Amino acid sequence: MPRSLPLANGNLLVTFSEKGLMHDVYFPYVGMEDHTTFGHYHRVGVFDEDQNKFTWLTDSHWKSENGYQDETLVGETTLTSEEWGLKLTFIDFVHPLENVICRKLLIGNESNKDRKLKFFFNFDFHIYGMKANDTVYYEPTDKNLVFYKFNRYFLIDGCAEGEGITEYATGKAEYRGMLGTWKDAEDGQLSRHPIEQGSVDGTVAFNISIKAKSVGQIRHWICLGKDLDEVKALNEKVETLGLEEYLDYTQQYWRSWVNKQGFDFTGISEKHIGLFKQSLLIIRTNIDNNGAIIAANDSDIMKFNKDTYSYMWPRDASLIAISLDNTGYS
Repeated sequence: MPRSLPLANGNLLVTFSEKGLMHDVYFPYVGMEDHTTFGHYHRVGVFDEDQNKFTWLTDSHWKSENGYQDETLVGETTLTSEEWGLKLTFIDFVHPLENVICRKLLIGNESNKDRKLKFFFNFDFHIYGMKANDTVYYEPTDKNLVFYKFNRYFLIDGCAEGEGITEYATGKAEYRGMLGTWKDAEDGQLSRHPIEQGSVDGTVAFNISIKAKSVGQIRHWICLGKDLDEVKALNEKVETLGLEEYLDYTQQYWRSWVNKQGFDFTGISEKHIGLFKQSLLIIRTNIDNNGAIIAANDSDIMKFNKDTYSYMWPRDASLIAISLDNTGYS
């Protein structure tokens, strides 16, 4: 998979790019129903209120590196910009048992001045793989954003400095020349338009103040389900338990899973032991809980042949199954 960080739990697979941007979102099957689709991704931007300037993380001045935390399916992406005097660290994970995409963002203010920043998260869903008949709305009581179509729901929430989503926008996207609400973010203000149907996208903002040479934090998550009650209940659970408890559980779960066989690594370097364990974990991201072992889950293959490789090919699956059997992961 060309994606830098695949993260999954067998029902939900999400992939992140080298700059920490969310691309493919498969749910409720690994390899089926990519709710982002080829050529699209979910943007993240920053606005500096004091300097009145904006940047997307795709801009060239952001330098990035990423990988997994040891023995886990917890991704860690670091982006730095000398021009902006910022160091961003995304800690991303999918809960092993619950369909939640979690993002913890550490914001390092490396300048000698206190900063007032606004972070924008844009969501460019193509529910069921098609940008039509979708609805997105802002829920004013719970202060979150909800996308849905038929039996697929995506609830977006989060907090910074104890405060939740501070601004929002919903609107048309990829329709009659309209780009989407991500464009609305570039002036540092969102329209607060509360609902849109059809070909849509949505954007939320979090305000954060960070003192000079200090680190701030944003916690952000997406709950996925098949009806509104399901995602609301899941969101309430995340708010009650907290993202830190979800992160701790996810780390412990995967470390237990990848070490359960008690292999004898005598004479093998730490580097190769790490590669072996990480390979097992990445293989697990491409296996659906119903049993299918998928060949690859990267929508960019579309540009070569107008087709994906998200199939259960007997050849590919057999090779992986043999490898798993040989390592005791039958």
